[in-house]
Amino acid sequence: MNGWTSGAGSPTSCPLGRWGCLRQVYGKAGMHVAGAIVTTPSAIIDHKLYWGTVNTLAEGLYICAILNCPELTELVRPFKSYGKDERDIDKLVWKLPIPIYAPTPATTAGLGARAKGLLSLIAAAVTLP
Repeated sequence: MNGWTSGAGSPTSCPLGRWGCLRQVYGKAGMHVAGAIVTTPSAIIDHKLYWGTVNTLAEGLYICAILNCPELTELVRPFKSYGKDERDIDKLVWKLPIPIYAPTPATTAGLGARAKGLLSLIAAAVTLP
C-alpha cells in the first residue's frame, strides 16, 4: 500500500494515476479487524478509519482478504489494549509478517482472486435501497 495524503479528487488528479485512487480502509478500533476497498475517488474517509492507496484492484483484494480473515483478528488480539473488551486495532496489524503483494506468486494472486469471487457473491445477495 502507498500512503496518499492529498485531498480527494477525480481519477485524473490522483498522484498515482487513474488507479492510484483505489483506497484500502480498515477500522481503528473494534473487536474484529475489518477492511474494505474504496473505489470512489471523491469519497471522504472518516477519521475512525486508517487508509492507504493500493496500486491495483488485485492488490486491494489481497489486502482486503487478509484484513477480513478471522485468524488475523486472533493474531492481533494479544497486542490490543484491554478495557471492558479489546478495542484498539490501530496499526497493530502491520506488526504481523504479512507478505507484500506480488502479482505473480500463486499465494498472493490466488488469494486476491478468491476474495473477488466472495465479494461478488456478497454483492449479489445485497439489495441497496
